[in-house]
Amino acid sequence: MINRRKKLINITIFAILITMLCFLGVNGNGEEIEKPNETYVEEMAESEESIILPIHFQDLRAADDDYIHEAIVGTGGEQEITTGITNPDVTRNASVKTTNVSSPSGNVRLTGVTDKGESTYEDITIVAGSTVYGNVAWATLSKITVPAGVTSDDTVTIGMSDKLGLGLSIESVGDVFKKKVNNEDKSSEISGNVDTTYGTLNCATIVDNEETTIWFRGRL
Repeated sequence: MINRRKKLINITIFAILITMLCFLGVNGNGEEIEKPNETYVEEMAESEESIILPIHFQDLRAADDDYIHEAIVGTGGEQEITTGITNPDVTRNASVKTTNVSSPSGNVRLTGVTDKGESTYEDITIVAGSTVYGNVAWATLSKITVPAGVTSDDTVTIGMSDKLGLGLSIESVGDVFKKKVNNEDKSSEISGNVDTTYGTLNCATIVDNEETTIWFRGRL
């Protein structure tokens, strides 16, 4: 009887261990296997949680068209610039300013880390003689790629602009619902300035040393 009980206990322990291994997604050899309840796991992954919180930007700098990198002289060939780059003061979008002596063309590619901690790049199409504004809110930038369509007659300058990154994804423009600048409510400036694709709020025009607080519903 005692041996039988021991056998039952051992079988029970073995069953528990197998169940745990299945839940962890590995077998006894450490090899990955199909997990149980995959449908449930997928449904949980698709069901995003949201949180309401303020994000505060202190001592902001005004938009500056050469803050990130001073004028880069073209060569008629593609250039990868990794030095002389200054990161924006806070998570915000970049600008690309180009001269127009010999009709420069192509895409300037910015590579770095976004306000959401993602490593990515953004292509900004040159408009000769003008400044073009990107959409990604950059935390840091590591590389600027100047296209071959910029000759030695022209320059490309990289600045920072007024779209502030919220750090979390948003689903609708209504997710951003309050804005305060210094000691004044500026919620009336939200309408038409929310970008749900990039999770930014255009706060143009930011002035030096401004303090801005934004209340929003973010998706985790």
